[in-house]
Amino acid sequence: MWVAYVHGQQPGPIAAKQELIKIKDDLYVIHTDFVPGNTTALITDEGVVLVDDKFGVDHDNIMAALKKVTDQPIRYVINSHVHFDHSGGLRTYVDEGATVVTHQMNQPYFEQAWAAPRTINPDRMALSKKAAKFETVTDKHVLTDGKRNIEIHSIAGSGHNDAFLMIYLPKEKILIEGDAFTPAAADAPPPAVPNPYTVNLYENIQRLKLDVRQIAAIHGPRVATMADLRTAIGVKADTN
Repeated sequence: MWVAYVHGQQPGPIAAKQELIKIKDDLYVIHTDFVPGNTTALITDEGVVLVDDKFGVDHDNIMAALKKVTDQPIRYVINSHVHFDHSGGLRTYVDEGATVVTHQMNQPYFEQAWAAPRTINPDRMALSKKAAKFETVTDKHVLTDGKRNIEIHSIAGSGHNDAFLMIYLPKEKILIEGDAFTPAAADAPPPAVPNPYTVNLYENIQRLKLDVRQIAAIHGPRVATMADLRTAIGVKADTN
């Protein structure tokens, strides 16, 4: 089975409370209360697919949490973009044998950055000297185990990052994204001025005609809905 994650790591992981939350069958969120962040895990017959792991978390604890629900290996790590809190933990999973799925523009950056020596505080990848494996995305890329698809789409026109990805699970109608939309608490009022990144995310969902019901944001305290996103940008209903 697969799991999708959003990743991050620093030389010394910060002690943070982590909670394994089941969303649907074979779909989990590992919530970390450090700069509240979530790792989404989709488990399939072909292994675990991770989408972005939070910066500063203890990846040993994350992998231990996964072992409570599956004995499948981590096959893929999907990287939404190169910002440190979304890519700092990728090397941990490269050492585990996972393939990094990222925007085509990001591969040269990672290859150059990861070629630098790490002698003061070597991580697992530095010690094992494993070579990174990449699958890259331009507009759309699909991972499948033959039973369900994981669609990876480029977020076009965002001011946040030029090589920016979101992940859509058509079976579950769930979107996984980081930094384009960070849901507020359920009882919080909408912002006075819509976040342009969130407006752009909504426009991309409409452009691609994705039937999104829930949004598993990488940052934020909860799994949100499309109604939450529309409220955040002042849109009353879908225009489709």
